[in-house]
Amino acid sequence: MLLQHNVDYEDKNSNDLTSFIHVIIEDHETVIRFLLSHETCICNDDDQQCSSALHLAALHHRENLLRILLNHCLRKRTLIDCSDEMRKTSLHVAVDIKFEMSVLILLQFDANLYHRVFQFLKKKDILDQNRLDASE
Repeated sequence: MLLQHNVDYEDKNSNDLTSFIHVIIEDHETVIRFLLSHETCICNDDDQQCSSALHLAALHHRENLLRILLNHCLRKRTLIDCSDEMRKTSLHVAVDIKFEMSVLILLQFDANLYHRVFQFLKKKDILDQNRLDASE
């Protein structure tokens, strides 16, 4: 039915949420599978940061959806460790809210607990190198 009406799954509503995000929050596994099969974006990149479906699945305790999304991410592994505006990955979110099952699931899919640290160090190294170059 959605396809017949040319629904754009990435259009945002007045709350700045896509239909895909609503489906995660409402825990509709069948609809998630359908949307993923039609190449719906699970992560909106913004300067190498994103707020992803994985973050929301972890935050809302959606274990099955988290597994489905992670299986989908295997094609593009960088999505598993994408960071939100606070530089937190979905694994950091799961740890912060003490949702052990999400932590275990994310670790099974090789989520990197130290990803944020590495991102910061890389940026710091670049800034330090720029300062050195400028002083020469």
